[in-house]
Amino acid sequence: MAVLKKGLDYFPLSTEFDDRVKLIIGEFGMKGLGILIKLWQKVYNSEGYYCKWSNDVALLFSCECRESNSVVSEVLNCCLRREIFDKSLFEKYSILTSKGIQKRYFEACLRRKSVSVKSEYLLLSESELSDNVSILIPNESILNENAAALKQSKIKESKIKDNKGKDKPKNRFVPPTLNEVKEYCAERKSSIDFERFFNHYTANGWQMGSSPMKNWKAALCKWEKNNYSQSDKSGTISRRASYDLGEIKKNAELNTEIKY
Repeated sequence: MAVLKKGLDYFPLSTEFDDRVKLIIGEFGMKGLGILIKLWQKVYNSEGYYCKWSNDVALLFSCECRESNSVVSEVLNCCLRREIFDKSLFEKYSILTSKGIQKRYFEACLRRKSVSVKSEYLLLSESELSDNVSILIPNESILNENAAALKQSKIKESKIKDNKGKDKPKNRFVPPTLNEVKEYCAERKSSIDFERFFNHYTANGWQMGSSPMKNWKAALCKWEKNNYSQSDKSGTISRRASYDLGEIKKNAELNTEIKY
């Protein structure tokens, strides 16, 4: 995917310099004018309405101009002092820009679909901008958002540490459906009243005493072992008598019928 160009291929240069530029020429000669034009070229060619400036950038720029770093620095300081470049933004953000540079840049970009500008670098008012210019969020807001995201990440990490050793979500108990209970009873060939089992534990929130149920199939087996049996149509409940351990009698079954 092609990257949208930010800078300009060329920029307008007035046929008559204003007094600020003439003073640069008066102080440094045509050498000063050449350095100034090269600085304009760098601005328009990089971001279009500004360019970053640092010690490394200054050193490379001096090499391109074939001038010493000290001469370039003197010319630049004079440009800042005479407001050819905005001094406040240079000191705060280490960038080279000016109101005139920005005005000429946005005029040159009128035919572009969209142009973005950082609000903290902007010297023009919103009324001076065309409809295709969008103002980006300030860096300070982005840093605040990143800090908030980092804080949230630490909170989540802390919760994960606190939850270590606890049951994982995938092991959480899920109550069965009535049909699942019915099928399991059929699989076990159990004659218990599966509907009574289901309704009983649904009513008490699938608790085993005061603790949440962990395995409903185990609970059903325990229910069956405790001799709960299927209710008949007359409303009576039959249950199988408890066997005394070690005294199981073959083919002996005691049926107790309890009437309501």
